[in-house]
Amino acid sequence: MSQVNKIKDVMAFVFIDDEFKGCAVIFKNENYILVVTAYHVISTAVSHMDNCFHRIKIKNENGSIYSVSDCKFCAEKDIAILYLIGGTNELNTIVFFSGTLKPETDLISKVKSKTMSMPAILYSQEQVEQHDDSCFIINVSKDILGDSSGNWGANAMEGISGAGVFLKTHQYLILTGIITSIPDEGMLAKVVCSNANGFLSLESSLKAYNDS
Repeated sequence: MSQVNKIKDVMAFVFIDDEFKGCAVIFKNENYILVVTAYHVISTAVSHMDNCFHRIKIKNENGSIYSVSDCKFCAEKDIAILYLIGGTNELNTIVFFSGTLKPETDLISKVKSKTMSMPAILYSQEQVEQHDDSCFIINVSKDILGDSSGNWGANAMEGISGAGVFLKTHQYLILTGIITSIPDEGMLAKVVCSNANGFLSLESSLKAYNDS
């Protein structure tokens, strides 16, 4: 079962002081609302002695807005979990991939940058590259990594960090990782993603999946 249409239900956007900073994945976990994103997306609001959660707002594609009550993060892996305030009725569940991705795995993501008026779908092309124990690299269409001003790579795609990367075809929404950066060779259409299993170390109640 393709997950193209389901990703909309878990896509979210991070705002700090009402400014769009990046993407995220929003979901329900037991009776809680959680968001996973890249740490650098929210670091300016949580890296001080006094966490300024009130500065962060999460908005999903349906227009609902959530406040943050707590946060866990690993700066080294560039991942963060936000705990939100609100009801879980409209939200879906996701499962976190805990194994090692095969090179031929088909992946899909939905992203929005600061220059995009609407979110766009990213499909992995060629082979998934396991970069190290904490991250992997996907190859995507070069066309989507440019903007109308002729910029390419990281300059054109500011804001896509934190977007979820999922197995393209599965009965469940299986999160394999989140986008954390576009290398300097953005023209080669490579996107770096932190492994989803890093979140399992931060929050033990998350649901894990391993197909090995």
